[in-house]
Amino acid sequence: MSEIVERVAAAIERTTHDDDASFEEAWRDHEIVRHNRMIEARAAIAAIREPTEAMIVAGVHHDNMGDMAGRWRAMVDAALADEPMTEPTASSGSHSS
Repeated sequence: MSEIVERVAAAIERTTHDDDASFEEAWRDHEIVRHNRMIEARAAIAAIREPTEAMIVAGVHHDNMGDMAGRWRAMVDAALADEPMTEPTASSGSHSS
């Protein structure tokens, strides 16, 4: 499996444990747990393959267009945000009465 699939799978499994020791034991000793989490991780990653509009906006408006990792993080942050990002407008930040 790829590094990112393993990272996501471990993150999913970690949410089911109250402490690091129980996570480490489950991850190390239970092949079926790892296998199931890998399946879930691949599905989660596949689900975000097509970016949302908010993710695209975040990527386009990232400060450093040459920083691909930073653009990716901005897009993922937008996906995880409680409220979708919106396209900045000339009037944003100023309100007329």
